[in-house]
Amino acid sequence: MGSERGAPGEGGPILRGNLRKFREARGLSQQQLAMVCVLALAGGLAYLLGTQANRFAEGLEQGFQLQGTWKVPSDEGPFTTVSFGFTSADGGVWQIADFSRTAPLNGYFKVTADPNLYLLHNEQHEEVGWANVAFTSAIGGKIDGLASVQHGPTRYQVKRVDDFVTHYDRDFGGLTQTHLDDPAHFRWGSCAG
Repeated sequence: MGSERGAPGEGGPILRGNLRKFREARGLSQQQLAMVCVLALAGGLAYLLGTQANRFAEGLEQGFQLQGTWKVPSDEGPFTTVSFGFTSADGGVWQIADFSRTAPLNGYFKVTADPNLYLLHNEQHEEVGWANVAFTSAIGGKIDGLASVQHGPTRYQVKRVDDFVTHYDRDFGGLTQTHLDDPAHFRWGSCAG
């Protein structure tokens, strides 16, 4: 029985036999079977691309996902993360954790009429910048996205790295993570203290 399977990667006699039976039962030549396989693959790819195009159009119209943790791409030196956690439909809390600083920056954000633009306010509720989400995606479970975050004179180009919202303690000594399912965790208002 072990000899019927063939070596790994060869497809094995059972698979080849089943394909031959399928082809013969439908009166298909090998070229026609190959064409059927190519068309099925092309159809699946077209469906995937169409689905992603629809999600992209929906994101432009209704807003891409902001909540989560974003990171400034860097191969060397201290890294910077930016996180956003909704506490209500109107906004939530944000944090810029730039590890070249002595403490993270905390504040609140508010939604705007543009579904991909958010206003950043500091702990005293003064406007200090904005965040603009270019896109987000999760194809095959891979989290992806790009955004620009302006805080004062500094602009960060960030990539989305996690659904979890990560906030660091004032001295970077510890961190808190929560998932999208638990936005109430950030209602404590520790941004102010």
